[in-house]
Amino acid sequence: MTVITTPDALKGYGFTRLDFEKLASLGVNVVGTFGGGGTQPYLNLGLRFLFPAEVSIQANMNSSSGGVGLCSGILSKSSYEIFLAWAFSSPKRAVGFFYRDLGASSIHVRAYDADDRIIEKAAFQGGEGYAGFIRDQEDIVAVEVSSMHRTLEDVAASTLCIDDLAFSSEGWWRRFFRHITIRFGWAWTLLVGYILLTPVGPLCLVCEHPIGGFWIRLLGLGTLVLGGLGLWWAAAGPRVRD
Repeated sequence: MTVITTPDALKGYGFTRLDFEKLASLGVNVVGTFGGGGTQPYLNLGLRFLFPAEVSIQANMNSSSGGVGLCSGILSKSSYEIFLAWAFSSPKRAVGFFYRDLGASSIHVRAYDADDRIIEKAAFQGGEGYAGFIRDQEDIVAVEVSSMHRTLEDVAASTLCIDDLAFSSEGWWRRFFRHITIRFGWAWTLLVGYILLTPVGPLCLVCEHPIGGFWIRLLGLGTLVLGGLGLWWAAAGPRVRD
């Protein structure tokens, strides 16, 4: 479980990144309404916004895509917070985004699982920056962002914006390929160990005098044990600690 403060942390993950530029070019002004209804342009990606958010062409964020951002004016006068939230149709392993609220004292981000439990939470510096989480497993179903302010005047004059929203998950086909590859690799190791232990020994195509019988059998025994343990581990699956 990792809190991230730079988009570079997502390198190596297959992820989808939304810069909201296309929404602006299509003339979309607002996405989402309370409860996740209303205009939801990313349903095909399994993403819906839970609160109304404005597509702003003047967000001017410090993101790779530039000016267009998704901004919220949904605020709480009692707690001096502005909120943005979204949900995924399938659990994600990693989420990251640029944020901006120059009047905020701090930015708070919470990630929820399918049972609506908070599985990650962190506070980030106010103003602008990058925020997100990388989990050990795919269990992020919703994300809530709130910007904190010191006074009612500060929150009334502020806007919370995000840009370059990225989210990652391992699709079923990738899990299937990874699991099959791991199992095949360990099964092959098991087979090589068995061959090394048989009276025939290894078939050497490039040498006339392979290593001695004792070392062949020792190598075969080690390979057999390693292959068996690896195949058992792959079948049981890795253990994730809380």
